Amino acid sequence: MKNNAASVQNCARADNYRVYYNSGYGGTSQYSAKNGPYGDCNITDLISALKNSNASSHFA
Repeated sequence: MKNNAASVQNCARADNYRVYYNSGYGGTSQYSAKNGPYGDCNITDLISALKNSNASSHFA
C-alpha cells in the first residue's frame, strides 16, 4: 500500500530528501531541499505523479 502524502517537510540541516513513486527507490521522484538559511523547515508540495501515491523515500 502506498502512502497518502501530499507534501513533505524537511528539517534536516545538511541533507536533501527524495520521495519516490515505487518501493525500493524507483520510478518518478522529487527532491525536497534541506533547511533554509535561517533554520526554517522546507515544506514541498509533491508533484501530481507522487501526490497521495508514493512508496519510498530517503535522505540524499
